[in-house]
Amino acid sequence: MLTPLAAQLAGQVETVCAAAERLFATGTAFDPATTQREFTLLMADYPATVLGPALSRLFDSDAPHAALHLQLVRETLGSGAGDTIRLVDGLVSPSLGHFRTPGVGSVPLFRDRWVCLVSAGHPLCEAGPFGIEDLARLPWVVPYHRDDGYPSAAPATRQLTALGIRPRIAVRVESYRAVPDFIAGTRRVALIPERLTARLPSAHGLRTLDCPVPLDSLEEHLWWDASHDEDPAHSWLRELVARAADSLGP
Repeated sequence: MLTPLAAQLAGQVETVCAAAERLFATGTAFDPATTQREFTLLMADYPATVLGPALSRLFDSDAPHAALHLQLVRETLGSGAGDTIRLVDGLVSPSLGHFRTPGVGSVPLFRDRWVCLVSAGHPLCEAGPFGIEDLARLPWVVPYHRDDGYPSAAPATRQLTALGIRPRIAVRVESYRAVPDFIAGTRRVALIPERLTARLPSAHGLRTLDCPVPLDSLEEHLWWDASHDEDPAHSWLRELVARAADSLGP
């Protein structure tokens, strides 16, 4: 039987060993066509869905023997984000104040805009122009919202806070992809990135509506610990992720 301490450490062993492997590989010759190195990227399921197909194809064509470990974010990145980024090759996320330090590098990947997601039979679809007060009265589905009051670090909740809306949150989910499942057939509403709505199955019975006031754009970046700057393998990875993002178009 594992002791409580051993059980706590067991989940960290894989991450620590991978970080050690990256450390000792730094500075060695790198050939993407032959490397068997595993690269670890951390992101929410939204950028994984948007970037995933292009990134997968590039890995398959340029580094067929390499491995990609995609870790999905399970909660809002908080004050510990700076420590988390040291344990992975890169993090894809919007701009966060925790990363505005000399020890973290970044490159912009793609931009998106927020749209309102409702069920196809929702009253907003038939009401004509609607305003902020209409949205404020509705129950909301919000991804990555911590149950610790306002303001929240969750991107969608920050947008609502900027609009002066403190939503009645009916459903909190740790996934963007799960949001449509809790919108269909209900009076609920959600803010969701437009690029993600293009990948929703038509069978969901959903509609997207423009928000009644302009919202800040959603800008996804690739972040990494500056200790990787001189690693040729990591430099290749950063270029590959940027190429995948460029293929998305404006």
